[in-house]
This record gives sequence, structure tokens and C-alpha cells, in this order.
Amino acid sequence: KTEIDSFIQSSKRDIKIARESKEEIVSFMFIYNGIIKALIAFIAFYGYKLRSVPGHHKVLFDTVFEFIGNEYKDSIVLFQDMRQRRNSDIYQGGIQVTRTEIMEYQKHANSLIKYIIQLIQ
Repeated sequence: KTEIDSFIQSSKRDIKIARESKEEIVSFMFIYNGIIKALIAFIAFYGYKLRSVPGHHKVLFDTVFEFIGNEYKDSIVLFQDMRQRRNSDIYQGGIQVTRTEIMEYQKHANSLIKYIIQLIQ
């Protein structure tokens, strides 16, 4: 099993946890983590490796934005917004997330992960 496969499997697990959770903030965090793992697999497919340094998630989104097809650029922008909201949750004492927002994030996550899986196979 390759490192890319491991990231994809872990991403799918996180998205499943998000889908099954009744707590919006839990769903939010697991969707975010699942997307990060899928995007790490995406850049690994192109021979890049993400280093864990301050700002590395922003670098990840910026890098993916350069490589991803135009039909997924809106999703990347949405996930960049998620990153900022996640940072607000951590550094500013919390955020509120609605079930409607979760459904939108989930829809974009499912579509993007499906695209990445098709690409790397």
C-alpha cells in the first residue's frame, strides 16, 4: 500500500465520520481533515511532499489551486475558507457551523475526493 493510498483511505474514513456525526463542529473538523489528506495525496501524485511548517495548509491549498482542474477551483476556495474558520475556532475561541454549511462542505469534499481517486488510479 502506497503513501498516496494511505492518505486516500484515511481521507475517506474522515469524511465518513463527518457524515455520520450529529455534531456540526465534529463534522466540520473531520471534513477539513479529510480534505487535507486528499490534497496531500493529490500533490504527492505530482511528486510533491508537504512539510509540516507554519502555514503549511495555506501552502497546500495554494499549490493545489495551481494544478487542479478549473471545475474544482471553487471547491478549493471554499476549503480555504474552511481553513480560516478552523483557525478562528482554534485561536479565537470557537465558531458556529450550520447543518446547511456542513452539507455544502460535504458535497464539495465528496466530489473532489472522487476526482482525486480517479486521477491517481
